Amino acid sequence: MEENDDLVPTRASLLSRLKNLDDSESWQVCFNTYWKLIFNAARRSGLTETEAEDVVQETLITIVRGIQDFKYDKSRGSFKGWLLKTTAWRVQDQLRKRTSGRLDFVPEYNEDIHPTIENEVKKVWDTEWETNLLSAAIERVKRQVSPKHFQIFDLAVLRGWSTSKISAELDVNASYVYITKHRVNCRFKTELENLQEESK
Repeated sequence: MEENDDLVPTRASLLSRLKNLDDSESWQVCFNTYWKLIFNAARRSGLTETEAEDVVQETLITIVRGIQDFKYDKSRGSFKGWLLKTTAWRVQDQLRKRTSGRLDFVPEYNEDIHPTIENEVKKVWDTEWETNLLSAAIERVKRQVSPKHFQIFDLAVLRGWSTSKISAELDVNASYVYITKHRVNCRFKTELENLQEESK
């Protein structure tokens, strides 16, 4: 398995491996990939930290139960969409527990989601998903270039340092900084586009 694959948002190969429930390594990759996404979406939808942790747990349990039937077919819908719906259902569960006082009440998986809840989760989800894509693209580039080239990219593109400041800090000429920044940034954009295509 490729190093840092846990940062790649959706991979057909990973989804295929998850069908083997005994593949603990792939399930760890799945957890590492999605738990923060699910947790942050739940928190920003108005849940407490404890409630959001429950959403993470229940969402991942649903994935375990449903992955055997999930087919990776972009024409029929994405894993991203399925995961979003599942998270929204679990957020709704937590909100119903609050209002009903019945802590053991767990709605059926196929029960309709209230449109307001689904829209709120989706609003947060898209932002969190894009953040995850950016992190994945950065990690892919970091594996492909030398540490010095990545440092220049990091300072110039991610931190916004000027060419003259980087040149003075790293003791390299300005043209070297400019050319390196341009090349690595082009690679970053390509990786980001690839990830956006993979996650559809």
